[in-house]
Amino acid sequence: EAAEETVEAAAEEVQAAAEDAAEEAAETAEEAVEAAADALDDPTEIKLFIVDSKAASKEKIKEIEDAVNAITEEKINVKISITTADTGTYMSQMPMALAGGESYDLVSIFPMPPINLTSMYTQNQLMELTDLLDEYGQDIVALCGDYLPAVTINGGIYEIPNIRNYASSEYWVIGQEYIDGLGLKEEFDNLETVEDMEALCEKLYDEYQIPVFAGAMNEDSKIQMHGTGGMILASEGSYADNSLVVDSLGDNLYVLAVDEDTDTVYNIYDTEAYANACRKNQEWYDKGWIYKDSAFSSESQEIICKNGAAMSIIVTSELGVESAKEASFNKPVYAKKLCAAQVTSGVVSRFGWGIPTTAQEPEAAMLVANLLVTDSDLANTFIWGIEGKDWINADGEAAYPDGDADKAEWHSMDFFYGNAYIVLPWSGAGADNRIRAKAESDAAPISKYLGFTFDANEFSNEVAALTSVLDQYQYGLMLGSWDEAKYEEFLDKLKSAGIDEYVAAAQEQLDAWLAGK
Repeated sequence: EAAEETVEAAAEEVQAAAEDAAEEAAETAEEAVEAAADALDDPTEIKLFIVDSKAASKEKIKEIEDAVNAITEEKINVKISITTADTGTYMSQMPMALAGGESYDLVSIFPMPPINLTSMYTQNQLMELTDLLDEYGQDIVALCGDYLPAVTINGGIYEIPNIRNYASSEYWVIGQEYIDGLGLKEEFDNLETVEDMEALCEKLYDEYQIPVFAGAMNEDSKIQMHGTGGMILASEGSYADNSLVVDSLGDNLYVLAVDEDTDTVYNIYDTEAYANACRKNQEWYDKGWIYKDSAFSSESQEIICKNGAAMSIIVTSELGVESAKEASFNKPVYAKKLCAAQVTSGVVSRFGWGIPTTAQEPEAAMLVANLLVTDSDLANTFIWGIEGKDWINADGEAAYPDGDADKAEWHSMDFFYGNAYIVLPWSGAGADNRIRAKAESDAAPISKYLGFTFDANEFSNEVAALTSVLDQYQYGLMLGSWDEAKYEEFLDKLKSAGIDEYVAAAQEQLDAWLAGK
């Protein structure tokens, strides 16, 4: 009994000391950030360039700016000017602006080349952030420090990753009207195998006579293969057991994969799993289940579904995907999780902030990014817009005023900027969504290569040549135009473009990284 009392007393002392230390550390970090803000000119002006899927008017953007600045000027003495573009325009305009020397201070990083981490790093468009994080980004470091190795290249941090659910999985997302119209909800919810999905597709296509699946010309829209999730879906049998899940090692071309048993890097396109996925897509295309222009479409797959040209997509996403895709589909959707991925460097770096090398006010930019991970009012304004106009608080969930999406001119995704866990969950996700999402993320399997990102900076010629070959072949092969001879031609062209050298370089870097751990 005496021993138990001694242990209990010691435990209480340790707990009290830990709480005191945590409180002291928090106060020190807050004082450092406040001191840094006070040291800036009053106010410092910075320029942001971000993605806006709602195509807000200039008047709405000014309204968002004013609401944001009411918070940032008071708390960190920073005033923000916001430039926006839809995703497609952003992919072309933002890199072009930086290449032209335009001085944006904070830009969105998204998972598609040329606006992802490795593409922008390779083009020398991103500032190294380690010192800025130490001085102005203490909250970022405290909240996502364990994941900062995922955005570290050659010892330097080049991205501020958004804090969100990193437990990415593959989901089948479909308009509710199609499932409910045939009474297929139970069948949809219990789907486990490729054969189950095909049985559903046959019923859906026979009834509605439009393609079941939309695809598009980007890595997350190839139906059976998702580079950003490191996933090739099963072509037969169980999705959970038979899908190929790999770490693409931060490769922005998504040609790399690694065998975790042997630490061997290989070309993912030169595998039977890839060929079988292509063959399965050809079967579905020939049956009319895949949107006929997927391999050539400049529209996103969500827009294709929004326009009623297809029913569904297969996409890499996280818990709460229904509420996120409901906005882009502009209709209620159901989502079925097919199989889970793992937390990789590529998953962590999918969405975040970059401070360009052309930035005029990098310190102030870091202060804004830091405030976005702790200030829920600022985060909600960035994501959902003006409360009362673009959204309302409905019992712990954000919702459109009067349920009318057309009344909201500003609407984003909760994982686009900052910290998704402090943003009010969108209607339908559940008021406890943030708790469930964090629990799912914390429990997700982590790749043994988290923290390694392939540095392709010295392979710009190979990257250009490989990109040309991929653009010529991959979307056709993956979205219905499968041909054995064309596939062999594709592999030969990859070899001629330097795929073997590219893989060998990644292997050399990975070996050195593993040896240094």
